[in-house]
Amino acid sequence: MTTETTPPVRPSFSLHRIVVPLDFSAPSANALQTAAGLAEKFGAELILLHVVPVMQYAEYTASYQGFVLAGVDFAKMEVDARRDADERLAPLVRELQDRGIKARGMLRHGEAAQEILLFAETEQADVIVIATHGYSGFKHFLLGSVTERVIRHAPCPVFVVRLKESEAK
Repeated sequence: MTTETTPPVRPSFSLHRIVVPLDFSAPSANALQTAAGLAEKFGAELILLHVVPVMQYAEYTASYQGFVLAGVDFAKMEVDARRDADERLAPLVRELQDRGIKARGMLRHGEAAQEILLFAETEQADVIVIATHGYSGFKHFLLGSVTERVIRHAPCPVFVVRLKESEAK
């Protein structure tokens, strides 16, 4: 007596919602192109996310090598940063929509990694496509790594896109 066995059925891989954080650098532009390709292939929605950093609102006076900053208007700086981000996101979204990709731009305010993680969870992202700047050593120590924190705590898979050295120049 022979028994026929059917091969196991593998669920097909699909993406419905892709989050791509942008800081408008060359590496994040590269990540956007990768994410756009995935969105086209899978018919997924592409969400371009920019996080405006928190500005300190307290009256601020600082002295650095003889230069004094007094009464810096952080609220105005934040409004300007939001307006700039909106102006930079809009043409990217239009370009993607012109290619037939369902896309939208979103702004968040806060610490970048934390906001990316919260947004991905809230939006039920299937994947986060994020750039790495590839900093190492002292520069990594000073700046930290948003990408690293996102990878460690993401509620979904993270696709990391690294800019090739030849593209960085």
